[in-house]
Amino acid sequence: MMNHSFIKLLNAYKTAVVSKKTTLHLIYSKQSLLFVEFLLERSFISGFNAQIAHKAKILVVYIKYDTKRKPAIVN
Repeated sequence: MMNHSFIKLLNAYKTAVVSKKTTLHLIYSKQSLLFVEFLLERSFISGFNAQIAHKAKILVVYIKYDTKRKPAIVN
């Protein structure tokens, strides 16, 4: 069963893909880190890193696209 927090993260990913963004910024939490690691392990993203922005820790997720600008996750 998928936790509601993961649904919010997946919706944030989908919004970024629809907007053709190359990065997605998520507020750092254990749950968001697990979600991003899951995506990376399955090659749905090209990578991520943690940063401090405005005194808050965030995850910068690099969205993976193919050569025709299609995302790794579709629908």
